[in-house]
Amino acid sequence: MATLIYNGVRLNIVSTEYISFKQVPTEDGVDAIYTEFEIAVTAWFNPAATASAGPGKQAREGGFPANLTDAPNPGQPGDQLGDSLVNLRQMLSPNRRQLTYLVGGKVVVSSPPGAVLNPGGENPAVAAGVDARYGPIVKGLKVTKIAGDKSARVYFHVVTWLQDFVPDKSTATRIVLANRYTTSSSMDEDYWSVRHVQGQMQVDANQLQFSGLLTPDAFRQAAFLPIPPGFKRDGVEVTVSSDNTTLDYSFVDTETKLALGLRSMATRIEGNCTAGSESPIANLRAVAKGARASANMGMAWGMALLDPLGLVGPGIKGLFDATGAAMDSILPQLKANGIVRIWGQRDARKEDLMKLGVNILFDRFAPMNGGVLGIGNKPPRFVSLYCTQDLSERFIEVRAEFFAPIGVVGWSLVNPPNQNIPKMMSLETNIVGGAEAGTENTLKGDGTGNSPMPPGGGGTRGNWLGAMVAALLSQPGTLPQLPAAANVVDQPAFQ
Repeated sequence: MATLIYNGVRLNIVSTEYISFKQVPTEDGVDAIYTEFEIAVTAWFNPAATASAGPGKQAREGGFPANLTDAPNPGQPGDQLGDSLVNLRQMLSPNRRQLTYLVGGKVVVSSPPGAVLNPGGENPAVAAGVDARYGPIVKGLKVTKIAGDKSARVYFHVVTWLQDFVPDKSTATRIVLANRYTTSSSMDEDYWSVRHVQGQMQVDANQLQFSGLLTPDAFRQAAFLPIPPGFKRDGVEVTVSSDNTTLDYSFVDTETKLALGLRSMATRIEGNCTAGSESPIANLRAVAKGARASANMGMAWGMALLDPLGLVGPGIKGLFDATGAAMDSILPQLKANGIVRIWGQRDARKEDLMKLGVNILFDRFAPMNGGVLGIGNKPPRFVSLYCTQDLSERFIEVRAEFFAPIGVVGWSLVNPPNQNIPKMMSLETNIVGGAEAGTENTLKGDGTGNSPMPPGGGGTRGNWLGAMVAALLSQPGTLPQLPAAANVVDQPAFQ
């Protein structure tokens, strides 16, 4: 004989209409998520069979649990049919109550998962909670026949979702039931790649509710693909289903032209640097002017040697004036300047971003190290340095112009202009420096470095977005907390 117990109510004189077992797959049909158990039975309500127990009455098997142990008259029948219909409807209608279905005293289905003690007794001890999909769900409860004033035939239909149910054994072995995703890649005209990922993760609501060791980060790290070396993750979007068992997600991994390092406070760097020379000898007139200036310089040197005190001619002053005019006519004009724009993540300090910008400029113009004379390893000398900040965003712009050392100027006199540039500016793809901004020592431009991850686990989320998902997954039915900025008291960022 079959027996069905739901929410502590034991249905007696049961006839099973049907019981179905159906594996529920993922949308692409590849993975089996769980098994859907659907049970439909008819039973008889009668004071001597299934009935509620009013005050002072002993409940029959499956009556109200509160009256099972303290009723004064153990042999007294339950309530009359009218009272039982009202009372038992209230017991059999709610969803997410313990369900046990037995045949010949053997457990066929028990949901939510857990050990069923004393399954054939009047008060079986069962686990509490929900099944894998926040069930069991009551699909139908109706009276199909009333015989006289004591008996009624009742139809009861319930469905539950479980992982590969095996009686008397733990069925909760997986928390993430399935994670299916699609990927697509594209390449731009310079052969840089972009990867788009879209997927869906499904979790067991029973395990989600009762495990005290899990965090949403653990789920999302399990779902999201790792960030490939040389790529940066952007555009993370997540949607939690209304029943809190499904997480739809998407993100974009973009190959970076400049990898900033895993610990970088900067998220994006742009800018440009310029170095070169401009010769004052642009035409024949300039050649003649230079020749004249050189001749005047020679004459000034001769007169200075003959008349150093300037008794007859201009003396030393004339020497300097003539030399300066000659240099202006023949020496090339060297230019070395750069501009760096840096965006930082939400916790970045603008001072750190500014230092990073200066370090990048120092690296680009490192061939001019040594100050004015070009001796030693001092950073190149500034002609000008400006810093611009955005008042709302974590953004810094650094602009600088550098002084060309004497050695570089002399080199430019005897070499073509294209050979001057490597003497003034580094053309390496990697940029050395930036440790003061929390980055790795070298900013990789060769496609081998790592980029900073979004805050949280494994590059899966930002701050309040993660807090929202955490609230929905760990506390179903509750609202997520407001962002910290909206609270009266500042709260630490969700980690």
